[in-house]
Amino acid sequence: MVAVDVARRRAQLAELTREALVGYGARAAIGTMAWGLLVVAAARRDGSVRWLARALLATLALFVVGTQSYTWHRYATYLNARVALMGSSLVPNFHHALWSQRLAMALALGVPVAVAIAFPIALARFGNARAASRATRALEVAALPLALIAFAALAWRGVPTAGWDNGAPPDVLYLTAVGARVESRRTHADVMTELAYLPESRDPLPVSKLTPAPSRPRNVVLVVNESVRAKDYASAFDPACTTNVFTNDAAPKRYGFRQMRAVDSTTAISIAVMWSGLAATEERRALHRAPLVWEYAHAASIDSGYWTSQNLLFANAGRWLDGMPVSRFVTGTEIEPYASYQCGADDAKVLELALADTVELHEPYFAVVQLSNTHFPYWIDDDDAPFTAAGKIARAGLAHDENAELWDRYRDAIRRQDKHLARFLGSLRARERDGARTVVVFVSDHGEQLGEYKEIGHANSMHDVELHVPMWIDAPPGTLAPREEASLRALESTPLTILDVMPTLLDLLGVWDAPEIAGFRARMPGASLLRGGSPPSRAVVITNCTEIFACATKNWGALRGLRKLATTQDEGGPWRCHDLGSDPDEQRDLGEAACADLRELAESGGRGKPW
Repeated sequence: MVAVDVARRRAQLAELTREALVGYGARAAIGTMAWGLLVVAAARRDGSVRWLARALLATLALFVVGTQSYTWHRYATYLNARVALMGSSLVPNFHHALWSQRLAMALALGVPVAVAIAFPIALARFGNARAASRATRALEVAALPLALIAFAALAWRGVPTAGWDNGAPPDVLYLTAVGARVESRRTHADVMTELAYLPESRDPLPVSKLTPAPSRPRNVVLVVNESVRAKDYASAFDPACTTNVFTNDAAPKRYGFRQMRAVDSTTAISIAVMWSGLAATEERRALHRAPLVWEYAHAASIDSGYWTSQNLLFANAGRWLDGMPVSRFVTGTEIEPYASYQCGADDAKVLELALADTVELHEPYFAVVQLSNTHFPYWIDDDDAPFTAAGKIARAGLAHDENAELWDRYRDAIRRQDKHLARFLGSLRARERDGARTVVVFVSDHGEQLGEYKEIGHANSMHDVELHVPMWIDAPPGTLAPREEASLRALESTPLTILDVMPTLLDLLGVWDAPEIAGFRARMPGASLLRGGSPPSRAVVITNCTEIFACATKNWGALRGLRKLATTQDEGGPWRCHDLGSDPDEQRDLGEAACADLRELAESGGRGKPW
């Protein structure tokens, strides 16, 4: 195990502190003893205990060794105790992996099991045939219980305490992950392990072969941002813009949608909505069976890829995306082995890699780039942080304002990310091969609360700062038909939701009208922005409590145009009604009667009231 680990991540292990290396060595020694004792028990020449030991050895080889090998192949990192508490499944994804990555899965899982079965049998058959000593017999008798004690000690006390989350051999890391999950279930201390629903392996319905017929030849790049709210980002060109100044200059003629809103404030729900086209309130089975946008592209023989800075071990995200038919799939942990569970890997590196890789895709192509550095605690450039620097000067000598300081950092994180996105956009547009034929769609998955309602982050409520998001489309001349251009231009101030994103993507790819997907299209409540989008009069449920991702705090409501009905469990009711057009900061509750038409929708589907 140690030899394989060193071969895989020599550079990372070389960065461990002396204390962390000592801890690594101690855990490796106990692991060696545990496996050795189990092999001794399994290599006995007689007795029923040997069969139990052999079964246990093969089982541990499958899960403890095989799962870690496959996880490394898939994500260039290992499962560990922190991952277990972040909602990641510790059981291999046999169904999708066996189909989409047969050889890798077979090697990762099959080789350890084969060795575990063959090795003790070979030892028993060809080992030293001399009569065993009394001490040897005693060891054989005690080997299995001692092995179990050693494995249990690693599971409950093997979590690395120095260095970093992965500061132990992979088998020890897996055991600590199991121990952490069991302990969390006992104490109820970790929200993620308590959630009723998390994304799981999908089993998508097949999409028949499609013949794309876009209005103009074009490639499509979707950039999905993380936690950026419209309050701090200019969707349409704005010379007074202070945060996204770089894309403001790089794409001055973009089509901006100032009244775009998410129907939730949780990433897993938002991407499920944007990439499947289904409503967040759909049943779990429907959300797991719905084809994603890449599968429609594949059915239309459109080359595609996915690049994300996110650590996909968080909340089982990687499991949900397994098996996608893409030419290139890059995750945050492949780019940086220490990719944060919150901020992910460096967005700049992801954008650079996506820029280089899209050159290899066959036109027309479809690419998704998912960024995450604007997630709390917000990744900033210390050498270019004007808001943070100005805030420190302004607050010098004054009472400390934690929310104001966090807001400064948040805006600097947006600025840093925007700088790299503008560089990506500029380089793409300068490419002779495809720059003039590529439409770029930008949207944030949800917004962010920065203390406005006594919360930090998102998924806490249905307040507009968590729902109102930026979105724009940058299309070079000739990539859109005149009617499409007119439609996008007319929507700048029209109330929209991210339910319209998937139909827009399929329309850009030229498959929205395909009769083969009529059944799928009928399940999508949104409409293409190229054709006017959904009518503002259409009411939709807004919620963070779904069967694709459960909620820790109940919060939901309904939205029709700019009129919103919502409340949360923490606030204890009643329903609040706001006009987001005249009252964007939601300071004036119009009373439940003003949103009476939305209450039935908000409480339908068994939801009732959140409080």
